[in-house]
Amino acid sequence: MVISSYNSQKIKALNFIAILFVLLIHSNFSESVDYPKAMSVQLFLGTSGMSLAAVPLFYFISGLLFFKGIVQTRDLLPKIIKRTKTLLIPYIIWNLFFVGWYVVLAYTPGVSQFVNSDMMGNLQCSHPFDTLSFLFISPAGFHLWFLRDLTIYVFTSPLLYWSIKRTSWITYVVLLVVFGQYLGCGITYFALGGIISQKYSLEQLQSWISEPVVMCCACIYLMGCFIAANILPFPVSSMNPYYQQVMSLFGIISIWRGYELVLSVDYKFPSWFTSATSYTFFVYLFHEPAFNVIKKLSLQVLGCSDMSLIILYLLNPIFMIMIAILIGMTFKKILPKTYSVCVGGR
Repeated sequence: MVISSYNSQKIKALNFIAILFVLLIHSNFSESVDYPKAMSVQLFLGTSGMSLAAVPLFYFISGLLFFKGIVQTRDLLPKIIKRTKTLLIPYIIWNLFFVGWYVVLAYTPGVSQFVNSDMMGNLQCSHPFDTLSFLFISPAGFHLWFLRDLTIYVFTSPLLYWSIKRTSWITYVVLLVVFGQYLGCGITYFALGGIISQKYSLEQLQSWISEPVVMCCACIYLMGCFIAANILPFPVSSMNPYYQQVMSLFGIISIWRGYELVLSVDYKFPSWFTSATSYTFFVYLFHEPAFNVIKKLSLQVLGCSDMSLIILYLLNPIFMIMIAILIGMTFKKILPKTYSVCVGGR
């Protein structure tokens, strides 16, 4: 499969949009339990609503890119070695960074009140293995679970590749049945990206999914958002893992093809947006625990009400992205080699 410059630009843009949705998931306020309107907005846009397809989309794109150009099993080795640099090393660095930052915040006067994690207590385990398990298996940086799982999928890719080459869509169905019961499990989407990459082209994908199909998928996905917000009744819980697997697939189709219906092939993003998309991975790595501090500070300023919680829920992710990009740009300018190592050469 060959990825055109248009599709390359599209993938960067969709990754950036997906990280915004991830921040919407993390932007929720527990205080919204007492404010029905704010809670409805969070549910509509959050984990089981509009943002439901964000993480699956990341896995799908990862599978698409990882299996691109693979002709035989031995072609996987260079990619696995490369992913050690782009995934595993950042995973280790940012887990340690997460712990260090929390410790600093906990002992900083005036800031410790915004920390809600007993990091030192978690580190002081009776056995060294327990400490290592907390740091790199749990992981310590809770948002890095995606990177942990993706690394596992990459290292088991020879088996997945063998299965895709021989059974193709049967592999996807089996993985869906076996792992679909686990919320957050991304192997089905990683495999889906691999199947498309190995068997088809992105142009074929575009021809299969017509405008009526996209509109139908988008309507179903939007209906799922209303179900998540408890606005529409539905016999199955929006937290049911198989329901989420199906709805995520509708979401991926809607986002992937919807992009092509909105933006023409010759469309070029403004330079500021193109520059911003190059920091998507840094935003993901950096946003916690900084985002937690921003949320608590903003809540102290505006207080709790339906209106303030909705405003903060919507604006805080934008503030976080802007702050992270500014810090990333400064980091890259001052220490370019260190920055490169920290983001896996991206």
